[in-house]
Amino acid sequence: MEKNKQKTLFEMKEVWQEEWEDMPEYSQEYQGAHRTIYLHFRNQTDVDEFSKLINQKIYPKYKSYWFPKMEVKEVKNIRYVDKPATEIKKIIIDEELKPIYIESKFTGGHYALKTKKATKAFENPMGVNKSIEIKPTDIIADIGGYIGEYSIWASKIAKKVYTYEPTPNTFKILKMNKKKNMEIYNYAVVGDDKKTVNLYISQGIGATNSITKTIRKKGNIEVNAIKYEAAIKDATVVKIDVEGAEYEYNIIQPQIRAIILEFHPIPGKPWQEWARNIMTDLEKNGFKPIAKKPEFKHGWDLTGSWAR
Repeated sequence: MEKNKQKTLFEMKEVWQEEWEDMPEYSQEYQGAHRTIYLHFRNQTDVDEFSKLINQKIYPKYKSYWFPKMEVKEVKNIRYVDKPATEIKKIIIDEELKPIYIESKFTGGHYALKTKKATKAFENPMGVNKSIEIKPTDIIADIGGYIGEYSIWASKIAKKVYTYEPTPNTFKILKMNKKKNMEIYNYAVVGDDKKTVNLYISQGIGATNSITKTIRKKGNIEVNAIKYEAAIKDATVVKIDVEGAEYEYNIIQPQIRAIILEFHPIPGKPWQEWARNIMTDLEKNGFKPIAKKPEFKHGWDLTGSWAR
């Protein structure tokens, strides 16, 4: 008696059509290279010259590059909604965030955001922020306020605090942390006259959401915007942490006596040169470094403070 033999895929009847009924249509264009060329360099100087030609940084461990540069698209957080084919849209799925109350020596206690995978809520490092002494007559502008940690601390002494946070989910937590002398605004602060702007969303708690686009963002939303000069109003102390948008601001204004500023790397841009130009302008306008000037040696060496 012949044993039962498992049929191969090509021997089976084409019954998949029945299973596929009412499933969405799908097609994908060829994503491979039109042509691949291997290059050899005699020395690092040649590598650097080639890097300039293609306008891409050549990393020691990278073995291939696309020209022009191809932006990597993340699909793990994307799904399709159940609509007719003409209306199908990609929807960004926000990671579930949980607001929890935490004890803090810096703020006295506040609500913070925690992801499902994290063991504790995120807290911003505030070392340099404390280097500027707050006076009872000060009006503070906290640009990129996130959930309001610096604003809460400053509000204990300052006359008034303006806090700007563009991300809707984060702004909800900022509302929970608001103090009496804080004015909070769900706006992105920009260097021009735009009334709305795209906000690029990062993974997780949203601490690195930015109006400056980078490859690590997972999507974008449109948010209201306000010009820098209008945002700071009559502020005497300004804290800026805006993930790359700082280079677009006309930072130095007549009424400002102190500035706390975090610079952010922007891949493919001369951001360090821009940052050093800003620091030079600060000192030319009478601002002296209070905390150690950033030298950009590592990720925790990006923030400085100046006063006049």
